Amino acid sequence: MATKILSLFALLALFVSATNAFIIPQCS
Repeated sequence: MATKILSLFALLALFVSATNAFIIPQCS
């Protein structure tokens, strides 16, 4: 169970960093 939560959190962090890399250059 803990492994599933950890992998889910890692996937979320990857998604957030990818979104930031995509959005931030367009805003500035």
